[in-house]
Amino acid sequence: MMKVLYCLRNINIFNYHESIIENLSDNGHIVKIIFSNNNSVNENSMDPNPEERINNLNNVSFKYLSPKRNLIQKINFITREIKNYQRYFNRSYKEDSQHSFYQERWAKYLPIFIRFIFTKIPIFKLNVAIRLAEVLFNFIEKLSGSPRTHKKIINDFGPDIIIGSPGNLRYSEEIDFIKYGKSKNILTILFVLTWDNLTTKGGFNIIPDKFFAWNKYHENELIKHHKIDKTKIEICGSPFFDKWFSKKYENYNANSFNKVFNITKDDRYLIYLGSSSNLGRNDGEVINEILKKLKKDLLKNVILIIKPHLTNQSYLKNFEGMDNVRLWKNDYSKNWIDNQAMFKFGLLNAVCTIGLNTTAMIDSVINGCQVVSIIFNKNIHEPTNSAIHFKTMIEAKVYNFIDNFNDFEYEIINISDYKESFDNKRKNFIKNFVRPIGINVEVGEIVRAKMENLLSKSNENN
Repeated sequence: MMKVLYCLRNINIFNYHESIIENLSDNGHIVKIIFSNNNSVNENSMDPNPEERINNLNNVSFKYLSPKRNLIQKINFITREIKNYQRYFNRSYKEDSQHSFYQERWAKYLPIFIRFIFTKIPIFKLNVAIRLAEVLFNFIEKLSGSPRTHKKIINDFGPDIIIGSPGNLRYSEEIDFIKYGKSKNILTILFVLTWDNLTTKGGFNIIPDKFFAWNKYHENELIKHHKIDKTKIEICGSPFFDKWFSKKYENYNANSFNKVFNITKDDRYLIYLGSSSNLGRNDGEVINEILKKLKKDLLKNVILIIKPHLTNQSYLKNFEGMDNVRLWKNDYSKNWIDNQAMFKFGLLNAVCTIGLNTTAMIDSVINGCQVVSIIFNKNIHEPTNSAIHFKTMIEAKVYNFIDNFNDFEYEIINISDYKESFDNKRKNFIKNFVRPIGINVEVGEIVRAKMENLLSKSNENN
């Protein structure tokens, strides 16, 4: 039996790790989850009932962190973010032509005075100044120790393993659990949260014993952009996508779906997958162009279901009440499993999905639904088109790209002609990107087995 301290940034990302925690619970291990942000689920959350699902698991408990820091620890909290900002000056990002948006976004996280010094004074952008600053910040890191709140949680629980995720978002609390755990010779692990977390977020100010990554792309990004030794990386697959292979998300009621969206069993529909507020600022215009095409004779009976990103919904009001438009709202059910099962049903029965750049496009591919990705003119110079993670998806060739709306009608009408080719590419994509260890093995099971094995080796060495 293992005692696992599972440190997550907030409760809204519990579902990213749910299959792991479920598998640990089912195999008799004790899990204590710490949510770094001291806030419960908000009404706009994608996941409406994580606390309920956690309470239904055996040997699993959770609490919200209320961190307390002394002065040097507060200073250290800020210097970590300066390091995260400066890492975007690294050669690896320049080589990949990453959009400056991500660096500029990180600058906004810094206190105003600090931001002015490190972004406006040219000397602080020189390589020699960056290296000197890093030496100073590393000294502050060593001097600062660990917050007493984090130490008390670890000392009281006495974990065999500390696992955190993501550990590299702004002002990460998870990293301090890793830091103190290492000082106590407890096995420490950081799990990569999402497909884009290693190239569009911060760095890792404390290096754990192991990184758990989804796939070889994550492994390469950890080595190239974060200078992590390959021996510290374990490829596990993506626990976030385990849900699409689970029976409990299957067999959603067709009548319920049709009732929710006011459609009949014979209606054909497309699903527009909206992007985040940072990347989907032109979603409304793209939808307007799609609706113009749906007036054409061969598409005039096709319905467009708009599924917006949670952070980008203001444009929806422009499409309310239209005959051939349905809006996918987030309040149909207070149950995460119901919501995701409905999404799966929608993907399985859609003509195709349409997107620019969103995780939901990967959901679509996994569920066997083809994606038409539109290269919209106004997005050409947006961060999305130069993001390293999106380039990876382009290389996988699982999306049907069109760069001209004149091709839209032809693409939709003939989408079934690409089905065989898509199915082959989909299988390779799942094998390489989602489940590289074994297509038929749950990632939660793989992770639990790796944790048990690492702990056994660690105990042998000690």
